[in-house]
Amino acid sequence: MAKKKKSKARTKTEPVREQSETVVREHEVSDFGPDERWQHDEFAVERTGKGGGVSKRRRVTTQTPLDRYLSRGQITREQYNAGVRYFLLHRKGLGTARVTGKYEPFSSKSTGSESEGQGQAYVAFRECERQIGKQLADCAYDVLLMDIPAGDYAKKKNADPKAGILVFRLALDAIADHFGMPR
Repeated sequence: MAKKKKSKARTKTEPVREQSETVVREHEVSDFGPDERWQHDEFAVERTGKGGGVSKRRRVTTQTPLDRYLSRGQITREQYNAGVRYFLLHRKGLGTARVTGKYEPFSSKSTGSESEGQGQAYVAFRECERQIGKQLADCAYDVLLMDIPAGDYAKKKNADPKAGILVFRLALDAIADHFGMPR
């Protein structure tokens, strides 16, 4: 007689482990989507607010090169924060997506009207790029915004792939200095 296999699918009341720098906590699972994604990557459960009873979200901690470099210990938390700030400033300065479609050929993603905050973010992003220099800005742009690993960036520039992470660290330090962030 064959044995029945138990389902490995998680129920909504089964606790999930949250991985943080020093503390591992148990949380109840809410609706975080299918379990398949969480079986393959590391993740952290983060609160979206400061008050009690706030909703939680899951964030994959190995999704971008910046996340992977932090998890491997190749960059510091301060460098990581500088990279995230650079990324968010670029994202804020982009055009807003069009909600309704048009039947015109070659329509752009932008609605054509920019908010004041969006324009300020774009100017601040360009000023940061100018301040850190062309080579470091190229590295930061490729790794942080295009998700190209630092080694591949170095290969693209005909340099030693092992030197890519060093250039990337310098770029993150320059970004942190530009924003006045502690190191």
